[in-house]
Amino acid sequence: MHKDKLKGLIGLAMRAGKLACGQDAVRVSLKSHSAKLVLADEASSRGSLEKLEFECTRAGMSMIVLPEDLLSEASGKLCKAAAITDENFSKQILKLI
Repeated sequence: MHKDKLKGLIGLAMRAGKLACGQDAVRVSLKSHSAKLVLADEASSRGSLEKLEFECTRAGMSMIVLPEDLLSEASGKLCKAAAITDENFSKQILKLI
C-alpha cells in the first residue's frame, strides 16, 4: 500500500467534495446509493466497524479498513469512516490498495 499516494488521493477527493466524512454521512451516502467506496479507520471501535460493515453488506458495498489515523491525516478532519462518492477516485484508491 502506497500510504503517501493514498493520502493524496483522499485529500484531493475531500477538496473536490467527493468524500463523505463521518459515520452518519457514510450511512446517508450508502442509503442514497451515491457511495462508491467505503473507508474505515482501524482505530474505530469494534461496534462501529461492525455496524458499518453491516450497512455496507446491506448496500452491496465493500469496506476497506485503513491503518490507524491515515484517514484523519488525509482528510484534515477527525474522521473514522468515509465514503468516496466518485467512481474515478474509488478506482484509483483501489489500484493503490
